[in-house]
Amino acid sequence: MLAANEETILYVSSHGPFEKGKDIVTRTATGEIRAYQLKKGDIGLTEWRSIYGEIVNLVELPIEFAGNPPITDFVPYIVTNGELTDPVIEQVRAANISWQSRGIGKTLHIIEKGQLFDSFRNAHGAYMPKELVDFRTFLELILREGAAPADKEKAARLIEDILPAEPELASVLNISRAATSIALLTAYITGPAALALNHWSVFEYWVLAGAYILHLIEKSKMAEAECQVSFEICELAAEGALVAIAEESKDRTDLVQGFPLADSHVYRTRVTILIGLLSALDLSLRIRQKPRGHSDFVKSFLDERLKESLCWGESAVPFFFLGMLFAEQNCNSPVAEGLAIQLIKDFSSLNGESGHGRGTSNPYYSPEESLRVIYGLDSLNDEMFIGLSYSIAPLVDFLARRWRRRALAFLWFGITRMNLVDYVPANAAEWFRWRSSDGFLNSRLAGEPQSWEALRNNARNLSLEALPPTLVRRPAFALWYLLVYPHRFTPATAKLIDDAVMAAEG
Repeated sequence: MLAANEETILYVSSHGPFEKGKDIVTRTATGEIRAYQLKKGDIGLTEWRSIYGEIVNLVELPIEFAGNPPITDFVPYIVTNGELTDPVIEQVRAANISWQSRGIGKTLHIIEKGQLFDSFRNAHGAYMPKELVDFRTFLELILREGAAPADKEKAARLIEDILPAEPELASVLNISRAATSIALLTAYITGPAALALNHWSVFEYWVLAGAYILHLIEKSKMAEAECQVSFEICELAAEGALVAIAEESKDRTDLVQGFPLADSHVYRTRVTILIGLLSALDLSLRIRQKPRGHSDFVKSFLDERLKESLCWGESAVPFFFLGMLFAEQNCNSPVAEGLAIQLIKDFSSLNGESGHGRGTSNPYYSPEESLRVIYGLDSLNDEMFIGLSYSIAPLVDFLARRWRRRALAFLWFGITRMNLVDYVPANAAEWFRWRSSDGFLNSRLAGEPQSWEALRNNARNLSLEALPPTLVRRPAFALWYLLVYPHRFTPATAKLIDDAVMAAEG
């Protein structure tokens, strides 16, 4: 809502010891600095007395940013989604008189439930779900079981339904409001998962939201700066979910969920997902040059748990790929390259000419859907996967860039016995849709024979021009994007991330 009202977000509190009562700091279009403290529910005298120390800090202490002089000229606000009782309003009036008489010169402003409602309606009303089908989807998502996997298909459909019909013709203001509405909707959608401490689903929903904001930017070609705050909110929330996963994993003596005997069927899949998520947290912080407080834990987790992982299908490869990059950055190249070799070997065997049964599922199958195929629980689905692979080409490039000529020579016969495929969206905006409707399937056979020099040069000099510019400029987000959109794991996206990690300073 603040972004839609043209307030630039300068600071969002991590609730550390240095916030000084200020949860959000903004600058208005006229240059006024505002500091907001956020509370939940009604505030009576008891609640007021318990938070009064924070209120004093909000009003009296200056705003301090590293490397900048303290800001003393700002307007303080207390915001609640409830209401203040009359006695508390009188306390605020008396406190304001006291601050004025003491020469502090500040007046505490109040924003309550009714004002919030009006502001949200004004900022987002045009883009909230209106049609019966849209609203039903919205209700299904916010009433969904919190422990369930994210329903990305349904969430994407809801987001697409609220976007401007022709973003390329919409005004910058409407594009900005649509972006903030995506963030608002996602905050509602993630509610059940957040309450259930299902951090993985929270992460996936926020990355999906960030991807659709980039879709808007690519579609409109002119609103990137205006959408940046909304995108950063998605990044902040996604990173917070990854940190929560790391913290929870550190505190667990085991990774079993629910009944151990039943959990054995999904336990190894969970380990693979955690390897990818924890690696994504550390690598994205490395790219952004931010402190990596969980690096040692992630390293020990991979060392101990990699042997327990499972490749359920091709949608698992991005999780392993990030684990490979993390291992390599922590002086364990043999593990990284060995994992790539093993994945190529397994896919060549399962989906090659000697494969039996249906083969291993393609990257459009989620972990849950892939396990249903593995255990024969998807009796109405007879799709065959033999004869092609979406993941081998990026893995071959990974090994070629690392001079693993002999390993590739050993694997080459199996590689040449299947089609290497990837889906190429027709334009930059299509890359960020959950289900692209405009593009083509690129299919090719590996060379037989194959020049090593040509293979390595192609892997090393692979062009990124076909990728969306907004994604190329955000390689840390691209890490997360591939975990949520495993069907976008291509030689180009893999190289984008590989290059960014290799270029980052440790």
